[in-house]
Amino acid sequence: MTAHNTPRPWVPVVDCALYEYGRRRPGQLSPEEAMDAARTTPSAFAWIGLHASTADQLQAVAGVFALHPLAVEHALEAHQRPKPERYDDTLFLGLRTAAYVEHGRLTPTADLVGTGEIMAFAGRDFIVVVRHDLSEPLTGARSRLEADPERLAHGPAAVLHAIADSVVDQYLDVVTALETDADEIENDAYSPDTGHDIGRIYQLKRELVELKRTVVPLARPVRGLAVRRVPGVDRELTAYFRDVADHLTQAAERLTALTELVDNTLTMALAQTGLRQNHDMRRISAAALIAIRQASYFLSKIELRRGKASTMALWRKRLLIATFHIAADAAEHFGLPRDRTVTRGSQIEVLTRLSLTAHVANDGPAGLELPCPHA
Repeated sequence: MTAHNTPRPWVPVVDCALYEYGRRRPGQLSPEEAMDAARTTPSAFAWIGLHASTADQLQAVAGVFALHPLAVEHALEAHQRPKPERYDDTLFLGLRTAAYVEHGRLTPTADLVGTGEIMAFAGRDFIVVVRHDLSEPLTGARSRLEADPERLAHGPAAVLHAIADSVVDQYLDVVTALETDADEIENDAYSPDTGHDIGRIYQLKRELVELKRTVVPLARPVRGLAVRRVPGVDRELTAYFRDVADHLTQAAERLTALTELVDNTLTMALAQTGLRQNHDMRRISAAALIAIRQASYFLSKIELRRGKASTMALWRKRLLIATFHIAADAAEHFGLPRDRTVTRGSQIEVLTRLSLTAHVANDGPAGLELPCPHA
């Protein structure tokens, strides 16, 4: 009976190397070859970097390095909070990364901060680093560490420090770039020539909240590596972790100050918008009052005609006499010529103070006197 070996899935390896006394051994190695060499070579360890690996691919690597199932499960779950976990002889550390997204003018929908994740498994003679999403490549960190063999000789813990240091430096770079965006928005908010686009300010505030959720949770794990005795992290490396913790504190403090600046800018912009809206309403109201002041209305209408006998109803005649406090005939009072018909009405004008005045006109420019031939 022939035995069939199950082929391992292809693993997206970014780099895999063996380090002896802090120096990289020349040549390309597979994860299996690097792990076998690390177990048989004194003062050596393997460093393997993966990017966007699937569950099957990570399980294949876990089989090579004997990673704890719970550690692998945490690495597969997205959006883990930064934390160090100890599984047997393996230290698991998850970190969230941040990168500034270049853009033109800040808009209410512009993405400013891209986030990713880095999962690191550090053992006595190996370290496996898995990157997800938009996390920055660690080739620069590897190159800088390879240029310092004395530090790299401390083993996998030195790689953990280099990764944490690189991630925190990216935090500072992102905060610096966001400070430039905040300065632009603040200048626009105080400038009388530009509008107050509240949407841009809200977008920057949302990005700051997202960055804060990335930066702040890392403080406790890094501080723990800096002040506590963690297996695999010697006393000399704790000083380096303290430096990372200080930089992380600086990033958090600058982020807090930047958030307060954006909040103040938002408050000021809202106040300016309210004042401008009030001013616009006053202008609209003034225009409306002008239009109303120029409007006039006619209420009711009666025709007066002078003849031999009055054709006006008795109650109308008495109403006119009572209204105008006169005892004379209406035709006599208005001086109407004979055999002419005059249309009389009440005109109402609305003044600025919204007061109403009513008067009778018999010769106004608005056509109050409408002579017509006798029918």
